[in-house]
Amino acid sequence: MNILAINPGHNGSSALVVDGKLEVYIEEERMSRMKRDGNPYKSMIWIMQKYKIDYLVICGNGSESENHRLPWTGENSYEALVRKFYPTVKVINFGHMHHVAHAASAFYGSGFDTAAALVVDGCGAPRRMPDIEDFPEESKFSYFETESIYKCEWPDKIEEVWKRYGENGGPRIETSNTDADSAVTLTKSYEAVSEWLGFGAIEAGKTMGLAPYGRDDDKIPNLFMEDTLRGDKNIFIPAYPRCAYLDHVRTKYLDNTKDFTKTEDGRDLVYWHRDKSKIRDVHKNVAWKIQKETQEMMCKFIEKAVDMTGEKNIVISGGYGLNVIANTYYQEKFPDLNIYVDPICHDGGLSIGAARYISQQYAKEELLWCGTEDGWLSAMYAPTLGRHVSVEAHAHAITQVVPIASGALSLSASSITFHTSGGVRTLTCWVLIQEID
Repeated sequence: MNILAINPGHNGSSALVVDGKLEVYIEEERMSRMKRDGNPYKSMIWIMQKYKIDYLVICGNGSESENHRLPWTGENSYEALVRKFYPTVKVINFGHMHHVAHAASAFYGSGFDTAAALVVDGCGAPRRMPDIEDFPEESKFSYFETESIYKCEWPDKIEEVWKRYGENGGPRIETSNTDADSAVTLTKSYEAVSEWLGFGAIEAGKTMGLAPYGRDDDKIPNLFMEDTLRGDKNIFIPAYPRCAYLDHVRTKYLDNTKDFTKTEDGRDLVYWHRDKSKIRDVHKNVAWKIQKETQEMMCKFIEKAVDMTGEKNIVISGGYGLNVIANTYYQEKFPDLNIYVDPICHDGGLSIGAARYISQQYAKEELLWCGTEDGWLSAMYAPTLGRHVSVEAHAHAITQVVPIASGALSLSASSITFHTSGGVRTLTCWVLIQEID
């Protein structure tokens, strides 16, 4: 079975899983030469020119733009493109399971049989809340997943244990496994500081690089509330789903208006980005503080994951997993835990996680193999007998089929072949036919 999964958003990517094994992973920027390019059409085409596609899995975050529809056919552009190559492709929309894809990418890459998955992200899939029967839909708020804990067991169990959400103005909702509020969370706070420094929300790695040059500064207020582990609303202004901002008007020490000017074409220009002599202590110290406080908060989430799952194996994914300083910090803080950080923990890795997760889900279905008199080999799902794959395997009638774990051997009067469960021929042995008088 060949599964092509894509992430259409920033860090656009395509991943191909063949019979449970990751064969290809391509980030669109490597082909388009445009940083963090989305809509991975070039990588999709490259893969489709080399492999048959049985399933297309569309990741992302379930936004309306990802569910766009083309005229005449009513498909989105990703389905339409794959259908031009493979008309019978089956499509699975995975955008509403953003954090599940992150968790799967980390878990399947870890090699653990069981683990707690901790996903710490800026903004995942939306969820309309409160979840109250007969509550008017127009009065609900769209919260976005930000931190999640899952209990994972090989081969295909990824069970939600706890989830946190963020929103711009919704009420606080707290249950045993849900925490929703309008105050920003860990990654969004880091994005806010990156935006304040002029790097942009998605360039948080530059903030991490600046942090070691700072120090403790009592002029900078506490950034987080101890009781909720959320950003202080007197400091942070949420702007879900995009980013968040530091309130530099309320806190005069954080006023950065003189750091910026405009170029002739209207773009923002930060003086100290071009001239390091103009960098101020407050820039370095705010970077130091957000690094220190968020990595300490990560440790609390790790402890929560251990407490809620009983696991000593911890896998981490989501945007904050890119913070290598923090990764080192809690590796040293928890020597008795086995901590694995997904190497592709940004949204590009969603395609890997979703493809591998779907592959494991479909691997549970038993395949029934059969051969025909005209040499065609087919596999059908049991017990529904829905067609999985059909290939022209032989020039003569198939006389015997032997299913094995990863596919099937088939025999005709002229040859023996082996096809994987995805229909890929990997072995052919020709049988010499000799006429005897």
